[in-house]
Amino acid sequence: MKPHKKNRIRILLALIIILGGLAYLNRERVLYYKFDEEQWKTLTTMDQVEKRYYMARYLINHDLLIAKSQPEILEMLGQPDSDSGYMYLYCLGPERGSFIQIDNDWLEIGFDGDGHVTSNRIRPD
Repeated sequence: MKPHKKNRIRILLALIIILGGLAYLNRERVLYYKFDEEQWKTLTTMDQVEKRYYMARYLINHDLLIAKSQPEILEMLGQPDSDSGYMYLYCLGPERGSFIQIDNDWLEIGFDGDGHVTSNRIRPD
């Protein structure tokens, strides 16, 4: 086999390994970057609730919450982990991008005086 052909094969194998590794590391993002109402409601334990992060990101990026009423949000997402009347908070698991994960990320949904969503974001504790 010619030396340049061996180098091509090595490069191709290295690319396959790198791409496979990246796909493995991003598997949850690929699996959960969509919103599934039933799945959202069943992801309740702390190790499962992290998967909600990608669903929340999808809801925000696609403006699927804006202008919905409080009853519509409750139907869609279930009972919030915290309810102040004008704001719902849903736990999304340990904070991302932090070296020491002592805080949680939250889906924060803000309502106007008529009970319709006016803001939504992901925020840490």
